[in-house]
Amino acid sequence: TGVQTCALPIYINGKYNELKVKFPKKQILITETGWTTSKNAGQFTSVADEVSQKEFYTRCQQWSNLNDIPIFYFEAFNERWKGTTVTEAETNWGFYYADRTPKLVFQMTK
Repeated sequence: TGVQTCALPIYINGKYNELKVKFPKKQILITETGWTTSKNAGQFTSVADEVSQKEFYTRCQQWSNLNDIPIFYFEAFNERWKGTTVTEAETNWGFYYADRTPKLVFQMTK
């Protein structure tokens, strides 16, 4: 895992720079980003699991902190109402499961 997630801060940085050129006097922030931990068959080309979600979050936070650009993640909790099965990507964007237990990205290490 990781090949796809490593490129995401580069992608975000590119999009950020495009907006900065168009709107040089405006503050730009990332208002919705995230990484699903599950995907539907044939959906996405990247790995959708908790390790990749954690890597994505870590790399985005590093980029955000280095560049002093606010990022808001989508979203805190898995939302079962967004899909018909618990394995759909739409229901698995949270950093926490629907029962409020943390996924790998926010689990405390000993």
